[in-house]
Parts: sequence; structure tokens; C-alpha cells
Amino acid sequence: MFIQLRKSAKNSARPALLFLALLFGAFLGIDDSTAGSQRAMVVHVNSVPSVVGESGLRERMIIELGRGNAYQIVQIDEENSSPAFPENANDLEALRNWGAEVGGRYLMMVDVYRQAIEQKKTFNIPLILHKYQAVGIIEGEVRLLDISRGKMLLSEPFRVETKGPRIIQAYFDDNRHDADISIPATHKSAFFREMETDAAKQIRKLLRTVTNGK
Repeated sequence: MFIQLRKSAKNSARPALLFLALLFGAFLGIDDSTAGSQRAMVVHVNSVPSVVGESGLRERMIIELGRGNAYQIVQIDEENSSPAFPENANDLEALRNWGAEVGGRYLMMVDVYRQAIEQKKTFNIPLILHKYQAVGIIEGEVRLLDISRGKMLLSEPFRVETKGPRIIQAYFDDNRHDADISIPATHKSAFFREMETDAAKQIRKLLRTVTNGK
């Protein structure tokens, strides 16, 4: 009899514990409908063409976000079959409607403002030597929208630098335009793809701040 009473008490406590768990999850902002499952992510990149042609950042973002099982990337074709992206990228309701229509739970938007290769002086000993290096730079902003809640989870600028060739010059030379630190035309395309890969990795790190480190 005593054993049966203990079992009944244990079973009756389960609904209360479940209710408390759901209540605690709601308090922390945890969405039970997506917990433990992949989250549908739509990726939209707005970038002007670089000196080597069309940007490949979106493709590299999809590859980077596809690592592991944190996200399920929604495949879209904005140029043909998919609905056109909203003209006003700051209209939250239009962004929500577009993201929901293409089947996303999250919408990640990357705006690239600048892509360039610069020759920088990275080290200097007065009257002795200079050290110059080619540096690829991508600057922009990344935003992450929770479509179902209409909440912007992330809105941050980013700047990514990719290191290229470097040289050491005698002090009297001091020439940042030395051909030895220029990216040859035949290698520029590959270098820009490397810049985009670095940018994709950096953006993924920013997303970790709002996705529990995943």
C-alpha cells in the first residue's frame, strides 16, 4: 500500500514539473517548437560586384552555416522563382512576410559596404626598415531576424581582414606599391574567395552570441 501511494504521488507530480519546465523555458525565451531540431535559416546577401566579378559571399555563408546541424538552410532563387526581396530592407513587417513566404524561421541579412585590397605598413624601425603587407578588407553589417517573433536578434557591423603577401624593405625604400606585395591578376579571384570565406567564418562567430554558442 505504501509503495502504491509513493508511485501515485510521483505520477501526479509529473504534470506540475512539466508545467514548471515550460514556464521556465518561456521565461528564458526558449522556443519549445524548435528545441533540439534544426532551425530553418534564409540567407540574403547584398553586395556590389568586386573587381573580380560577382560576389560569392552568399554561397560561402551557406557552406559555413551548413556545418553541423544547427541550421537547415532554405534554398531560394531570388532572381527567378522566389519572391523578390523587399525594397525597403528596414521594413520589419515586409521582411517577416518575405521570410515566412520562402519558408524560413530565421532571416540572416548581410550587407557588404566595401571590398578592397590595401598595402599596409605593419611594422617599422626608424632609419632601419619597414614591413609592408597586402591586406584584403571586407566591411559591412549583419542582421539576424527571428521571423516568428518579429524580433531582430542581431544587428552588428563587421570588418574582416585577410592577410596577403608581405615584404621587408630597407628604410630608404619605403614603397607601399612594391610589386612584391601586389596580388597578381591571376591570383586575385582566389584571394577574394579567401576573403569571403574569412568573412563567412567571422559572421558565423557573431551568430554564436545569439544562438547559444552553436
